[in-house]
Amino acid sequence: PPALYFLPAILTPAQKKFLDAQQDTVKEILVEEQKEWEETKEAGLEEVKTLRRQAEDALAPVKKNEEEIKKKDQEARGEEEAESESVTVASVPAAQAADEEMEVEQEGSGARGMDTEERIEY
Repeated sequence: PPALYFLPAILTPAQKKFLDAQQDTVKEILVEEQKEWEETKEAGLEEVKTLRRQAEDALAPVKKNEEEIKKKDQEARGEEEAESESVTVASVPAAQAADEEMEVEQEGSGARGMDTEERIEY
């Protein structure tokens, strides 16, 4: 008669052989799936890198144009500041003529302590 085991820790040789075969099959499947996952992950990362490079290449002219515009703005501001520094109320003939034509109160007016030498920024 076949051996009967009532203890779960003791297996028959056929049961042990069956479980070992199942474990080996599962391990092989896991190794294959892990390899597939790694390959898929690497392919995805490469695709992301490629898309980022393409996006950077596509935006490069826009960024370059923005930088040029900023440079021109900075240069223009620098020139405007240089011009505004040299322009004072006393150096503008129109302002002198306007002062002569209008009645201007020097003190107590709405200008509150403005010098005639203060800068006029345009």
